[in-house]
Amino acid sequence: CHFDLYRLKSLRELEDIGYEDFIGSDAICVIEWADRADGLLPKDCLKVKIKIKSQNSRLININACGDRYYNLLEDIKLIKA
Repeated sequence: CHFDLYRLKSLRELEDIGYEDFIGSDAICVIEWADRADGLLPKDCLKVKIKIKSQNSRLININACGDRYYNLLEDIKLIKA
């Protein structure tokens, strides 16, 4: 599921599109401009920040919130490319 909250005018709009139904499910949800969700993000999540360094370069920072996602990131670190 993809949520782009850039044009979000109120938290009521999130309710209208069924946000809580998706967030409470086993679906993978990607939320752009998540800071506009004003505390409605689940405690356990992955936060991905992408910073533009140049036209062809990006810096990607992934932070785990909660044990489930901390363990997931630790498992990913063990995978050799």
